[in-house]
Formats: sequence, C-alpha cells, structure tokens
Amino acid sequence: MHLQNVHTFLFIIVIMKRLSTLLLVLTALFCLPQNGQAQEAVFDFTSPTIRENIGEKLADVKGNIYNETFTADGVTLQVTSGSAPSKIYVDNNRGQNLVTYKEYTTLTFRAPAGQFITKIEFTAAGNSNINSLTPSSGTVKGMVWEGSAEGVRFSQGGTSNLANAKVTLAQKPVALDALTYQECDNIAAFNALANGTYAKVKLTDAEVIGLSADGFSTVFVQDATGGTWLQYTSLNAQLKEQTKLNGYIYCVRRTASGNSQMKEAEDTPNSELQAADIDNYTVLEGTLAELNKAENHGRLVKITGASFVATSATAGTLKQGDAEIKVNNGAVTANQQLHKIDATWVKDETKMENVTIVAILVATSATKTQLLPLSMEEVKTYTFDFKNNPENWPVSTALFDDPVGEVKTLTAANGVVLTSIQNNEWNANLLYQAEGADPVLRVAKENAFKLAAPEGKALVSVAVTMASGTFDFTASNGTIADNVWTGNATEVVFTTTANRSISQIDVVLADENAETVKPAAAVEVANIAAFNAVADGTVVKLTLTNARVNANNGGSYYVEDASGATVFKGLSLTPGTQLNGYVVGTKSTDSSIDFMNTPAVAVEYQLTATDASTFEATETALVGTATTIDEACQQASYGRLVKIENVTITGSGQNKTLTDAGGKTMKARDYMGTLSEGYAWPEKAASVTGVVVYYMTGWFIMPLGDAAIVADATGVRAVNAAFDDEEVYNLQGVKLQAQQKGLNIVGGKKIVVK
Repeated sequence: MHLQNVHTFLFIIVIMKRLSTLLLVLTALFCLPQNGQAQEAVFDFTSPTIRENIGEKLADVKGNIYNETFTADGVTLQVTSGSAPSKIYVDNNRGQNLVTYKEYTTLTFRAPAGQFITKIEFTAAGNSNINSLTPSSGTVKGMVWEGSAEGVRFSQGGTSNLANAKVTLAQKPVALDALTYQECDNIAAFNALANGTYAKVKLTDAEVIGLSADGFSTVFVQDATGGTWLQYTSLNAQLKEQTKLNGYIYCVRRTASGNSQMKEAEDTPNSELQAADIDNYTVLEGTLAELNKAENHGRLVKITGASFVATSATAGTLKQGDAEIKVNNGAVTANQQLHKIDATWVKDETKMENVTIVAILVATSATKTQLLPLSMEEVKTYTFDFKNNPENWPVSTALFDDPVGEVKTLTAANGVVLTSIQNNEWNANLLYQAEGADPVLRVAKENAFKLAAPEGKALVSVAVTMASGTFDFTASNGTIADNVWTGNATEVVFTTTANRSISQIDVVLADENAETVKPAAAVEVANIAAFNAVADGTVVKLTLTNARVNANNGGSYYVEDASGATVFKGLSLTPGTQLNGYVVGTKSTDSSIDFMNTPAVAVEYQLTATDASTFEATETALVGTATTIDEACQQASYGRLVKIENVTITGSGQNKTLTDAGGKTMKARDYMGTLSEGYAWPEKAASVTGVVVYYMTGWFIMPLGDAAIVADATGVRAVNAAFDDEEVYNLQGVKLQAQQKGLNIVGGKKIVVK
C-alpha cells in the first residue's frame, strides 16, 4: 500500500476509535441515573482484592475484622466484631466469604452524600443463610432489605456467611440516626448497664492486668471500682500489660457467662486513651470466701494460705476452709486464658499445702467462677519477725513502767495468731528494744504465749530464733528439739520458767486431719464454786451471774459471785464492776502460796482466760460481807470481800495483826498498795474491809483503801466536850467515828488525846 494511503487508513482508524469512545461516553451518560433512578454497588467478598489480608482458613487470625470499612462505588460498609471477630477467609465448602457472628456485630451501609439506599440484596456463601439481621429502618424479607434511608445498620443475631451484598441507590437523602452512647464515669458504672447498651466509658488510672494467651482476643482491665474485659475490639492490639490507661472508650456492653465485656462499636476506633507503664498492680487481698463475689469479677485478687490440688498441668482446685474454686492456667491458644505459668507449675506434686496465688477472678457461668493465675507459689513459712518488725508493732524501750509494747494478740499475714498469756502477775510479755539492740519478744518468767492456726489448718512446725540462749520452753503438745517445735495441732502453748527474748518465729502449716490435736472442749460450769472444784488443766466456760470484781493485785483479779470467789488472769477488768456473761479459760492452782506450809492450809484457784470470753460489765458498790475472823480464815472465803468488825490492831511496819474480842487473829497488809503514803493504822477499828488471801504463813486481809479502815475510839475521852458534835479526822484526813489517842483534827483544830 502507498505510504500516503497508509497514513489515510491510520487516520480513519483513529477517527473511528474516537467516535467509538464518544459513543461509549454518550451511551454511559444516557445510562446514568436521573433524579429518582436507581444505581447499584456490589460488595464482593469472594474477590481476592476485597482487602489486603485473606484468611486461608477459619482459624487464621490474618482474616480477622474488628472494625473495618469497605467501599464500593461510593457506598461504604462498616463491619464490627461480635462474640468473635468477623473475618474474610477461604472455606473449604463455601469458598471465600465474609463471616459475621451473633451478639453486637453490626453491618452499617451508608450511601454517598445526596443519595439514599432503597434495597440491599444479600447472597449467602454456599448453602448458608443470612441469620437474624435486624435493620435500623426498613424491613427484611428472606435475604433482601427494602426501605429508604441514607444509611442502614444491621444488628447481627446469628452467624452468617456472605458471598456478596448488592446495594441499590436513589437520589433522595434520608438521615441515618447516629448511635447514642451513654456516658459512664468508671468501670462499675459500665458494668451496671443493661446488655446491648452503647457506652462511652471514662477510664481513670485503669490497669491492664492481663492479655489472653492468643495475644488478641481479650484484654482484662480494672480500675478502683471494678473489672471488665475488652474482647475482640480494634483497641486490643494497641494495649499491653502492666500499663495504666486514662481517657475514654466507645463500646457496647455484653455479658457472657457472668462476665462484663466491652465489645466493638462503630466509634470504638475513635476512643482516646493515654497509656503509661506501672510497676505494680492494685491487688485485692483476702480469703477465698471474702473475695469470690460478683463485684470482684475481672479484678486481680491475692489469696494466701490455701491448698491446691492439681488435676492437670494447667488446671486444679484451690481450697481454703469450706470454700473452693477452679484454677485454670489455660492452653497457649485459649482466647480467655492467660497461660502465665508453664506446664511444670505443679512440678511433681499433686498437692500444694500453702499456696499464695495472684489471679484474675472470672465467671464461667451465672453461678460458677474460676481463677486465671498470674502467679502461684507454695509458701512454706509464716513469720513473726520481731527483730525487723515490718508490721511496726509498738515497742517498749523500758522493761518496767512502759506498757506501750505490751503484747496481747499479734497476727501473721496468713492468719496465724500469737496470743500472750500472763501468768506472772507483775510482768507482762513485751515487744522490747534495749538501747543499741534489736527489738525482741520478751516473755517474762512464768508467762506463756499461744500460737493458733487459721480455721482448717494445723501447726506442724514452729522454729524459734532466740536473741540468746535456747528455746527451753515447755509446750502443751508436740516436741521441742534444736529450737524447733514439731507436732500436729490447731494450737500450742509455750511456757517459760525464766525471762526469755525471741527474735523471730517461723510457722509451717498443713491442712487439719484426723490426727490433728485440737483444744479440749470447754466444760460448762454454772458458778465460781463449780469452777473451783474442777481439775487443774480443765478448759471451762464459766457463767457469770452478777459476779463482782473486788480488787486487782498486779493483774490478778479477785472475783466473787454468790457461790464463792476465785482469781481471773489474762483479762483487763475494773474493780467495782459487776460481770454478766461468760468467761472461757483454763483452771489452775497457784501452789506458790504454800511457801511455808506442808501440807497446804489454803490454795488459790485461778482461771486464765482466752479471747473467747464475752461479758458485760456494769458499775456496782464494793460492800464487804460482815464476818468473823474465824469465818474469814477459811478456804471458802479466799478472794472474797469481807468486813471484820471491832478489832484491835497491833504490829510494826507493814505487817499488822487484827484481834477480835474472842482473841482470834488474822493478819493485815497493804499488798495491793491502796493505802495512802505514810498511812497510820489506828489502834482499834470499828471495821476493816478487804479481800481475804493466804500468803506464806497465814491468812491476810488486804484493805481496799484508807476509807476501808474505820477507826473506833470506844473508851477514849475527848479533851473538850464542846467539840463532841464536830467531825473528827486523823492527820491523814481519814474521818473517825470519835477522837482517838494522839493528835486529832476536830472542828478544824488540833486536839491531843492522852
């Protein structure tokens, strides 16, 4: 062909192509929707280019969708996750598809500006159905939605597998209502919302306390008010453990198996959070029974002193007293487990006796719970560390006249209780620190201390570190060797015969069993006379009926009721009070009063009380029972408050002798230190009121004070009868019935009687 003809031919082809293009353009223009005409957009979930990541199978997390927006011809589709992430993956039977799950999954279609959606036709993948789509407007019939809106939001009520969705548009805009988010000031307020409520939750120093083992499913979060889960949300990948969060989260509330969960909402990606690293978590500490409550679900708890029985390398049962709970360490791929402890957590043991566990408390159903452990260890020893005193117990710096460090009851972290028992009426047990030395527990001569295990536990070992010397105490049960007590008892009492100083006590516990030695059951006695009659060492529950506290002699309280009198120790009582209730303690006999006599003329019965005692004390008058010296000098009067009348008083110094008209005698002495300094005993007394005791060689009366000795001036003549009607006092200011020999104060004047 001639060259010029070739050029002409090519020119004709170009012209024809341009005409063809123009024709196509004109055709397209004629086909464009006019006002009110329809336009279609298709979301094809079978397309390999629908998104960057396609799961190769259902379990492939690469296909997960938490909150993602797709676009087709200007129409948008926002997909959120529900009970599990939505995802695009290749199914062996259905082919590539979009799967969405029930409960709070949303599919939100939005038209371009100025247009509205009139129809959405869903096509299921394979033989699937479209399940329970609830639209924000319009109606659904089968797999077709029809209505008129600028946007439509479908709530997913079941699992659906979608191949595609075809959207039909028109030119009439109708507004899509925005979601309303209820504002919550904290996690507790969020937890109180009804299921399905959309919320904007404020977080203040909320702690991320755990991530599920698969790394994306669940984030456990707690604040000062409660705990919750972020499950399958677009935020999970941004969060890490041991951080605190401040800001707010958009979410929808869901309850699953009793657990509160924050689920994905359309605005979850718009949440604003600031994260900061923290060193430690806030942990709720207590017993299993105390902590295992609904308000603690999702929170970090710490339980000490429980036992653990393993059922597998990742699970077992924790038990404390009558309470028990499952512990689930979980598989590495579990979506609600932490898997913080490797498969050797039980080592070669099936049971751990003394476990400290830190775990997240979660529900497994409406009535059952389990622990997801962060850490668990068997603690063998519970320590009373007097030397370092980490509990900051009060300490005395003087052995006498410094009651600050007086020991009553001390409790170790696991619930082991140390109770002081004061048998020495002059010296209490003290936490004491000498100048330049470390603090110690000083147990005074003849005193004791008791260790008691928590409920359901037994003491099996007590190692005592002495400040000096050996642990030469006497134990109520078990054996002592090389400063270590061993046994199997719920409690043990250690008594010393000399002053001893202890730096530390280490206690090992085990579960109670059939061989565990328990305290004897208390024998109930109706009155003091019945108590005095029981054998030494008997544990009693003594009923107190209008029992009166007569006096306190260095921690020994003389108490009497209508039946008799005895000595109480281990309590803090007030003389001049009346007691009703009961006191629990151990009966003993003080043989030290028989220092000079064999056999004993009298004995002092004692009740050393425990903290199980309970009674009410009310004020009462201290009125002695009038009696003779013969009647007073009897075992039945020991500890009673009596009044001896019409006696002469002889003797020098502190030791006095009372003699009645029949020549009967008993001794009198101010053992309780109730008389005023320099008190001058009268030569005769109309009465002497005091407590009867026996000491060393005879019966004594201990007066209650100056006013308890009423002088008698029978046969003594007054110098000046003009003063007969005036009140008479001795030099100590004690009122007399009449003038006595020596110097008297009568009517404000000094009168001498010879």
